[in-house]
Amino acid sequence: MAVIADAPPRRDLSAALDRLPVSADAKALLHDLAKVTFTIGRQVLAIGRKIVAFALSLAKTFPNTIFGIILGVVVTMLVGSIPLVGALLASMVGPLLLAFGITMGAINDMRSGAIGACVAELQDALRGLPRTV
Repeated sequence: MAVIADAPPRRDLSAALDRLPVSADAKALLHDLAKVTFTIGRQVLAIGRKIVAFALSLAKTFPNTIFGIILGVVVTMLVGSIPLVGALLASMVGPLLLAFGITMGAINDMRSGAIGACVAELQDALRGLPRTV
């Protein structure tokens, strides 16, 4: 719960969302998502702000992987729009296209060093945990 409680301030998140190169409708949806909160006991958790901040951080840290995911989904949608056989082809080829896009994006991100630094950070964090068999 402490991870969710440290959501960024709404003003900072709003400024970051306003700088995004997306349509006004997409920005409005992201602003609405950032306003979502949950009340647990007497504590209010800004889960929406945390989700939006995580998505922005992910897009900034792994831009090639995100681009690969988007490209895989778009090509799958194009394949799915083929008359008669599109739905069948999309269901077979879609996961392969998505996996290919993720893989190629991750390889390019690894070359840039973004994923390598995160994996090293995760390894350091996991070293302190007790081992169970």
